Amino acid sequence: MSKAKNARYSETIKPNRLIGSLALALSLPLVVAACSSSPKAPAPKAASNSAATFVPVTHNGAPTITMQNFSFSPGTISVTPGEVIKLVNKDSAPHTVTSDAGVAAKDSFDSGTVAGGSSGTVTAPMDPGTYTYHCKFHTFMHGSIKVT
Repeated sequence: MSKAKNARYSETIKPNRLIGSLALALSLPLVVAACSSSPKAPAPKAASNSAATFVPVTHNGAPTITMQNFSFSPGTISVTPGEVIKLVNKDSAPHTVTSDAGVAAKDSFDSGTVAGGSSGTVTAPMDPGTYTYHCKFHTFMHGSIKVT
């Protein structure tokens, strides 16, 4: 081959080699990951058509709502009518558990201020149903009490 043909051949081969090298470099981590011996994560469970089950969260035997990182946990707690719910504030800021229904409503409730790092209680309404609540100081904090 002449030098001109050889130069043209080199110009077309270099981009192809570059593309091939990049493809190999990019696929190598995938091959290594696929061949690794680490255990696989369990497959997600299929969604169920049944209603959600609310498990009471307890602290020393009492259903408990924890206030931490400016949120309520659990988001929904299931209790019996008139049951006393323990409140544990793990934040440094004060919080409340205040019914969204307002103070005039029959089944309203309000814990009063629960200082940061302390605990308190609130009594669940007597009538079955789901009652939403919020923190008076931090209105973005929401939760619900399911009375069964």
